[in-house]
Amino acid sequence: MNLMEKHYLKLKKLSLSLGKIKAVVWDCDGTLLDSEAQFAKAWQIVMKNYNVEISDERMLGYVGMDDKIVHAELSKDVNLPDFQTTMNMLHDAIREKLSHKDLLFKDSAVALEYLRENNIKQGCASASPEKRLIQVLTDSNIIGYFESIYGGDMVENNKPSPEIYLATFHDLEVEPEDVLVIEDSPYGIESGKRSGAQVLAIDRGMFSEEHLSYADYKLDALDGESFTSIVSS
Repeated sequence: MNLMEKHYLKLKKLSLSLGKIKAVVWDCDGTLLDSEAQFAKAWQIVMKNYNVEISDERMLGYVGMDDKIVHAELSKDVNLPDFQTTMNMLHDAIREKLSHKDLLFKDSAVALEYLRENNIKQGCASASPEKRLIQVLTDSNIIGYFESIYGGDMVENNKPSPEIYLATFHDLEVEPEDVLVIEDSPYGIESGKRSGAQVLAIDRGMFSEEHLSYADYKLDALDGESFTSIVSS
C-alpha cells in the first residue's frame, strides 16, 4: 500500500458529519499543483532572453497575482511583446526547458477524492487564464472533479477581488457561508475572505506564517484529520 492509499484510508475511517460545508473551491497553482515555482522560473527565462535578471525574491512577490499585472510590472524593465505573445513565450519555456513531472500535490489528490466521495461540490478558481487552467487540470487528470472552473480572464477583476470566487459560488449554486476556499497565497486568501467564504491556507513553504495569517485556518497538509475536521465544522 502506497502513502496516498494510506492517507485515503485514514480519511475514510473518520465518521464526521459534513453537513455545513456544501462546497470547496480550490485555487490551482501552488494549492492543487506544484506549479507556481515552475511558472516563476518561466518568467525568469523569458526575461533573461531580454538580458534582464529577475531575482527569486522579486518573483515571489508576484505569486498569486493576475498574469496581466505581472506582465505590466515586468514590462517596466524591458519592452515586452503584447500580453498574449508573452504568455505563449512562457508556455514555450515551460514545455521546452522545465520539467514535465506530475505537478499534482499528493495531499490534494487525497482531499479531492475524499470530498467527492462525501458529495461535497468542488470548483476551481485560478488567477491564470482559462485556457491554461483547463490544460493543466486536464494534463493532471483532475478536471473531472470540478463542477465549475473559472480562469482569471473570465472575470472583469481578478484576485485579490472576490469576483472570481463569487462567480464560482453562483455556478455551484451555493452561498458564500457554505463554502470553504483553499488558497496558498496572500492575494488568493484576500480574494477568498472578501467573498464571504471561510478560507483555508495551505502552507507550501512559499510564504511566511504572517503572510498566511489572514486565513481562517492554516494547514501544512490536506490529507489528515485536521482537514476533515475543518470541512465538517
